Amino acid sequence: FGSSRFGSGPATTSWAPILFSLIALVAMLFIIIACLSVFGASCTFVSVSRLAVETDKDLMLLQTDARPGLKRWKIPPSLRWMMDPHDKPDGGVADCEDVPYGGVPVGELYSYASPEDTRYNSSGTSRCYRVYVPPKEKAPLPVIIFFHSMQSTATAACRRNGGHYDLYQNSNAKGYALVCADANIHWDTPEATKTNPSPCSSESSKDHRYMLAILETLKSQPEVFDLSKIYLAGHSEGSMFTTWASFCFADQIAGMALSGTALKLHGPAVTPNFCLRMSGNGPDQLPGDQSPDLYNCVDNMDDGVANPLEWGGCEDCLYSPVEPWKAKNSAGEDLRICLFSGCNDYFMPSMWAMQDKLQELDMPYFLQNFDGNHVLPHGFGAMVASCFGISEDWSVSQNTSEHAPCAVKS
Repeated sequence: FGSSRFGSGPATTSWAPILFSLIALVAMLFIIIACLSVFGASCTFVSVSRLAVETDKDLMLLQTDARPGLKRWKIPPSLRWMMDPHDKPDGGVADCEDVPYGGVPVGELYSYASPEDTRYNSSGTSRCYRVYVPPKEKAPLPVIIFFHSMQSTATAACRRNGGHYDLYQNSNAKGYALVCADANIHWDTPEATKTNPSPCSSESSKDHRYMLAILETLKSQPEVFDLSKIYLAGHSEGSMFTTWASFCFADQIAGMALSGTALKLHGPAVTPNFCLRMSGNGPDQLPGDQSPDLYNCVDNMDDGVANPLEWGGCEDCLYSPVEPWKAKNSAGEDLRICLFSGCNDYFMPSMWAMQDKLQELDMPYFLQNFDGNHVLPHGFGAMVASCFGISEDWSVSQNTSEHAPCAVKS
């Protein structure tokens, strides 16, 4: 037998090892170029621990020891699958059917499309959300509508097992219905400007009609859902959207829970006192491992907190997504507000901005810090149920001070 794969004859040279080496060389060059394009001259290979699959992948690099030298991650969504094989383009209704990280979807699937509005979905793909109702609970039930973080899907929360979104597990334990909303790639979170401080119309956000669709689903079944106890909750990008939806739909909900992010300040909204606090020289020091040089807060210009979607960066921007006001909920009371922030979260100043505004408005809120960075805290479902008064009375948890405050860096 000859050594040729294609029959007998003289031995021929195998090109497979050479071809493999060339592919490996090209791949290495691609990695080096990508690193340089992201980090510039300070390009270093740093190890990033995967905190949880639900963590914003765009933000994970900000949680490394090399944070001060990092630039924003500019890799386009179409190429992110190279960095993480689970990432994929938005799948429309498939986002409420598939579970990329394992598990079984729970609840009933609802789809919604608005073909007459090309801004809503230019591809013509329907939007979706899942609704889970605990089978053994007495109706009508309180409702938590959850908005996921960047590059996640509705099934991250509405799944039977896996992950650290424990909203489904606690819906059974604490007795609330769960709605898992799904972004069309990103949540369409607007920005408040001098001329439009409350961008709450369908012209301001393509997700305005999506929110209406979810609320209409709940209102059509008053025997199942307690319409006086609808709460919104979100993490990271979903938390910014929750801020917008909660103030804009305040009279149709009871409260909001924010995790990771809350409010972006820009222009005249950035006060000298806020920048003093950011510098570590004010009465409230930076907690945990936060360093003042991570932020470039400039009075009357910008709060210095970078974000991958560049919220609040327009010249006329003041607040992203809205300027908070003393909103009344569906019961005519102050909107119930629960804040959850990791002590080492790069976006903790976003929570400070919300705190400062709520204190200015004399609105009660509850803040709980936890040991962690930009992740949804373990036990989030139970924490939210407790704060909202689903599992205990609202007056028990309501306060305007930190619970388990972060250690001050010496």
